[in-house]
Order: sequence, then C-alpha cells, then structure tokens
Amino acid sequence: MPGRKIAGETDAYARLEAAMRSGLSRATWARARGVDARSLNAWRLNLARRSVRDPDPDPDPDPEPSRAAPPPSPSSCNPSSSATASTPPEKKSRPRSRGGRPPTPKHLVENVEHLRVCGCGQCGGKVWRKNVETTRTYTVVQAHVRCRVIEREWVDCTACGTTTTAEMPPMPAKRTLYDARFRAWLVTIEFGMLVPLDRVHLQLQGQGIDLAMGTLVHLVAGAAELVTPIVEGLWRLLKAGPYVAFGGTGLKKLISGQEEAWDGFLEVFTHDEISVFAYDMTKHGDALAERLDGVTVPLLCDAESLNRTMASSNVLAHCNAHLLRKYRDARRVRPKLAAGGLGFVGGLNTLEEQAEAEGLTGEELRAFREEHSVESLDRYRAWHLAVQASEPLPWDPVGKVVNYTLNHWEGLTRFVEDPNRKLCIAPC
Repeated sequence: MPGRKIAGETDAYARLEAAMRSGLSRATWARARGVDARSLNAWRLNLARRSVRDPDPDPDPDPEPSRAAPPPSPSSCNPSSSATASTPPEKKSRPRSRGGRPPTPKHLVENVEHLRVCGCGQCGGKVWRKNVETTRTYTVVQAHVRCRVIEREWVDCTACGTTTTAEMPPMPAKRTLYDARFRAWLVTIEFGMLVPLDRVHLQLQGQGIDLAMGTLVHLVAGAAELVTPIVEGLWRLLKAGPYVAFGGTGLKKLISGQEEAWDGFLEVFTHDEISVFAYDMTKHGDALAERLDGVTVPLLCDAESLNRTMASSNVLAHCNAHLLRKYRDARRVRPKLAAGGLGFVGGLNTLEEQAEAEGLTGEELRAFREEHSVESLDRYRAWHLAVQASEPLPWDPVGKVVNYTLNHWEGLTRFVEDPNRKLCIAPC
C-alpha cells in the first residue's frame, strides 16, 4: 500500500532533511515513516533541477559594491581646450544617510547563539560553510535574587598564636541578612518603578523566597535613614540660597485592610538644580512648619492659606503659572474674557523669555522688568478691576481668577523688585 504523498515544497524540505539526518536511504526511511517513496524522490529531483536552473549568480557578494569612476570631462581629454574652458566648481556631495533602525549599544553584554545548518534547505544535500549572518536584537534577563556566599579566612599566627579573621565587606548594617545591592533594588522597585511592596512580596514568593512583609518595610525604612545625611545637606544648601520655591500635589495612599485611602501630599522644595521631595500621609501644616523652620529667605509658592499660615514670618512670592492654568480652564465657559487674561499672563512670560535670551541677570534684569513688565502689570491690574466692577456671577471661572489675582497682587508681582525671583515656579 503506497504511503502518504508529499503535500508541498515545505513538506518536501522537512522530509528530505529528516531522511538525510537518519543515515538511512530515502526509500527505507520513507517506508518506515509511511511516506510515499516515489513522491519523495520526485520532489528531490524537482528541487535539484530548480537549483541548477537558478544558480547563485554571485557566490561571494560584496556588501559594499565599488562605485564606477565618473567618465572624464571633455575638457580633460582635449589639452588645447583645457586652457580656455573654465572648469565649473565641484559640488560637495552631502553625506548619505544610511537610515534604518539604530544599532544596539556596544556596552551591552552579548549572549552569542550559534545556529548551525545541517543540510541544504532545498534538496537536503551536504553543505560547506560559506559565511555567517549576524543579527543583534534586544532581550531581557529575568530578574532573580541570588544568595551571596562570603567566606572569610580564619588564621592563627605562627609567631604569637593570635587568631585573625578577614574583614567583612561593606554592609548596610551589622549582622544583616541583606546586602546594599538588595536594598537598593528594593528601593528602586518601589519608588523608581512605583511597584507596591505587596507585589514585590508576591514576586519574591514566586522565586521561593518567603520574606515577611514587615521585613520589606524595615528595609525600606532603613534605606531612608541611610540617605538622611544627604537630605540634610541638600536642605542646608536650599536655606543658604536666595530663595526657596515649593509646591505640591495630592497623591492618595491605599493601605491594605483600610476602607478609605489616605489623602497624601507630595511636595517638592527646589532652587536651581537642588530639589528635595517630601511625602506626608495628610496635608496638615505641622510637617510644612517643621521643614520651613530656620528658612529666612523669601519663599516662592502658591497663594494658599496653609502656606501663608505656616510661613507667616517669611516674604512670600506667588507663582503666576496658577493663573495661566485657571484661565485656560475658563476658556470653555468664557472664551473671550478668558482670552484677555491669557494675553496678559502670556505677555509677561514672553518678556521673561526675552530677558533670558539676552542673558540679563542682577540689576540689568531688574531694570528690564521695571521698564517693560511694570507697564504690562498696570494694564493687567486695570483690566482685573474692570472685570471685578462688572460684578460677575459667583460661579464665573474668570471672576474667581480675577478675585484671586487682586487678593494676592503683592505676592504675584514681587518678581519685579527682586531679580532672583521667577515669574513662575513651573514653566508657563
């Protein structure tokens, strides 16, 4: 009874390669596998004829083919015309862009995989090595926890008999079960990648590492204690600067086992390239008062009652970016009126960008603001008073921004008199 016939070219390649690897003749292999030997042989002949009819035209291709030299110009072939004809200036060719995707960085560790070819992909015949095609792709090594084994020599002195033990490498604490790399990994996972500790706990359990949740919390708290001297040093630099800008945003905190989320508050204190972040479970003023204790320089912040109360002894300068955001929100309800407020704030920001482009600082910046910004602020205040005099409705968003601006006018315009203060904390 004849066996199963070959279904197509792909099936023929697979069957011929398997027969070649088995070491048996094609007919014997086909009978043992229930394959029609005549069909298999017919496909072998067909593939062999195809390879003879369409041979490889270039057995040793050059990836960078040489370009033919340009033909000589007529003037160079005729010596008599070379003296009279003027040679046009040569045009500089622009470098050609290779395009395509950028290569993988050279600093990455490479895992080389060598894939061999055991037979011809067309007829299954023997092959000889011609070249190697290399492909580089990005891959990921799954993160896993290892056990660090530290073996310290324990020796006795042949002269005095004193026992000496090799020193322990640096560790974050004495007799700790976790080194600095493990603690740094844990802190990066939680705060850098915002992965909750309960998910980190599940990830470790999946690797067969059963650590108590309290242990992970203790490790994170210990890491915070290790960076405390750095934070204190940054605070000293902030307090010694010309001003301190700060602002915050709400960031709710979910705690397992509690029904409601905590109204947490994330705050940043900054000046130039120095920034210190702080997080509190509630937006109470006690933590802010403690952080601002000893700060005598002016403060750049939002005009909130909490800031005015906790920093009553400091000079406050308010951020005008808050006005810009409110006017943008008001455009949906009062587009024409909100456009007027946006024009004034945008004009002040344009003047600040002009002064920055000209490199103005110190007294030059103060003089520039007095010459240009004061005039815009006068027209800005007059426009606010006119809007307020029209008695907008209580729900009017533009009316709310106007009242906010006039109530905190002194703090919003302090940037004119002091060149160290900015128009906005955040970019306008």
